[in-house]
Amino acid sequence: MKELLQLARGISEPLVNAMLYGIADIVTMDDLLNINAHRLIIVEPDPVAFAKLEAWQSSMADSAIDIVCYHAVLDSEQVNVTLYQSSQLGFSSTESPNRIKLYRPGLKFTPTVVPAKPIDYFIAKYNILREEQNMLMLNCNGAEAGVLGLEQTENFNIIVVRTSNDPLYGSNRNNMGLSSGAGYCSLKQRGQQKPYINLLLQRAVGWQASQAQLLSLQKELNEEKTRNSQHAESKETLITDLEKSAALVEQLQASLSTVTQQNEDLSKQLESVREYNSKNRQWAESAESAKAKLDAELGALIVKTEELKNAISNLESENGLKEEKLSEVTQLQRSLEQKAGQLEKALEQSNHEKEELRGINATNCEKIIELTATNGRLKEEANRQANTISKLEEDQSALQCHLESLQTRELQASTTAKLNAKLLIKLQADLSHLRHQHEEKQKNVSELESLVAELHQKLQQAATFYHRLEREYPELLVESVKS
Repeated sequence: MKELLQLARGISEPLVNAMLYGIADIVTMDDLLNINAHRLIIVEPDPVAFAKLEAWQSSMADSAIDIVCYHAVLDSEQVNVTLYQSSQLGFSSTESPNRIKLYRPGLKFTPTVVPAKPIDYFIAKYNILREEQNMLMLNCNGAEAGVLGLEQTENFNIIVVRTSNDPLYGSNRNNMGLSSGAGYCSLKQRGQQKPYINLLLQRAVGWQASQAQLLSLQKELNEEKTRNSQHAESKETLITDLEKSAALVEQLQASLSTVTQQNEDLSKQLESVREYNSKNRQWAESAESAKAKLDAELGALIVKTEELKNAISNLESENGLKEEKLSEVTQLQRSLEQKAGQLEKALEQSNHEKEELRGINATNCEKIIELTATNGRLKEEANRQANTISKLEEDQSALQCHLESLQTRELQASTTAKLNAKLLIKLQADLSHLRHQHEEKQKNVSELESLVAELHQKLQQAATFYHRLEREYPELLVESVKS
């Protein structure tokens, strides 16, 4: 645990909360006060270690650091958990002992029931936020995999953990990749006690917010792309509707021109019928005048016949010399009678033609009435078609306005998408810069590790040399003590 505290002391940023799980092997509890934190949350499952911890806490009532202690096991669901309590502090675990007995053959383990608390309890009670600097220190002997596997551990920006690749307890799953994908960078340091490994996992405070902002911008960009595709589909639909409306308007205009042409043809036919009726009237008037003339001639012939009859009756009294003249008169009378019969036949034929003309005139009048009604219907249909065309023109103008508004919205969406893309590029550049800084820090840490290892080696050499001098020249040690 001291090695974990040494790693924690290297953290320069002040911590809001430092949560420590399993500190049983700390000889001097005051070493905990060297952690630069506003609050210490100490969770200890070992009953013997917790008794010591509780006594130490009572003596630190006037400390500037807020110190709270709990006797519990970190577990997600269970109320009580079995703890394999070790005969030596610092080796108790909730996992069953495995190869630890090879390294510590004298250890004895006793199963003990210990209360459990989920990590959510501490996060909610002390308001541990991802946006603040918080540290989690784990020394739980093989149970660190279960704790680090919880999503709630990501509320801690710094995680210091002691683990081992050797299955000391239980299966001791490999913990090297537990925090992959969560934004942590790891610093591995081999512990002085084999086969332990000390890990320092650290993550920038604003990493989650930057990632959330990046994901949000990507989501907005995808939504903008979806809306642009929907606008494009709506635009294509409106263009198709406009084309259909234009085609329908053209069809109606063609139909209107056809109806107009038919109306003109019917008007021409009506004019020709009217001319034909006028000619029929002229024929009827000429036939009536001819009949009147024939009637006058017939009357004159009848009067002349009467006169001739009177003359014949007057001449009968004359002599036989006038019989020849009488026969001539008789012949003339016969010829006049034949001419009168011809005139009567002509009159009858004229009356028959007049009746035929009246029938034709009645038929033409019916046709005129029918054509007039048809013309009225065609005018009404033309008016309806004109109203439909005006309505379609209004719909076309409305659709054109809607299309213009959609084009404006599409332009705005494109501008927004470009701005989002620029923000995304800026965030990616910032992320690359942070990664570069992180790589430089890792490089500096590696150099420090090599320097520390070199210093440690030199100190060991100095200690060896000192012990050799102490064994070979003890009088030097006595003189240095006296001086």
